[in-house]
Amino acid sequence: MTSEERVLKTIKKEKVDGIPICFHFSDEKTERMFAEKLSMDIDEFREVTDSDIKRCFIMDDLQMNINNDEFVDYALKNGFAENRGEENILYDRWGVGWVNDGSPQRPASHPFNSIEELIDFRTPEAEKEGQFHMVKKSIKEYQKKGYAVIIPQFFTIFEKSWLLMGYENFFIQCYENKKSIETLMDKITDYRVKLAEMIVGFNVTCGHSGDDFGTQRGPVMSLQLWRDLFKPRLKRIWDVYTRKGIPVIHHSCGDCRIYLPDMIDIGLKVLNPVQASAINLKALIESINEYR
Repeated sequence: MTSEERVLKTIKKEKVDGIPICFHFSDEKTERMFAEKLSMDIDEFREVTDSDIKRCFIMDDLQMNINNDEFVDYALKNGFAENRGEENILYDRWGVGWVNDGSPQRPASHPFNSIEELIDFRTPEAEKEGQFHMVKKSIKEYQKKGYAVIIPQFFTIFEKSWLLMGYENFFIQCYENKKSIETLMDKITDYRVKLAEMIVGFNVTCGHSGDDFGTQRGPVMSLQLWRDLFKPRLKRIWDVYTRKGIPVIHHSCGDCRIYLPDMIDIGLKVLNPVQASAINLKALIESINEYR
């Protein structure tokens, strides 16, 4: 049984030859650090820590690859990242600054401070030449070897929105200027839908989105606000995959249980991870069984 078959059969609740593994490091620097600790070269280490699911990143995901020298070099040379002369900070195409000092996924600045600044905001071009440069370098080899392959869309809507404005400011504006926030999120959603339409052309195993809707102690917002702002927009993105019969994976850290029935209604098949330190697994199973 190939890794892809194992993953798809598990999603369909069919018999498999083993539990599929989804194992990834936060970045390549961390991966190489562990390999060194175990006195292995990187290829040997990757064989030992192999995952059934392989990720191929688009060039817009600078934050996920900030410690990958090859990725950053291509991004800088081809307009997917910008160095503005600030020490240890690189900017992505959305204008968000990211710390580039070896630490993973740490925003340094947000481009907008007010709703007025967002009025004329235009998203980057999803179809920019080179967007799938890193995908094309590895996806065919992964597929040839039978892996399940995803092209992630981390920081999908919620996290992309607050990265543009700042976390607290985003939530304030959700109540004070809700229509303007919805206009912003519609622009982001349009961008994500275009990307999803291109992603399905690579014969991915699963569709993917990623927004952290949970914290260690509970959900980040009320169910009603989530339904108003995110449910219809996630559905637009996920529909691109589900219409093609491609199951959808959503990444969310923390306790996001209250949203799961709605997420299942609009096409969710896999939540990754199920964070046991934040979610009571027994309660989760009971709530899902009750929903069914």
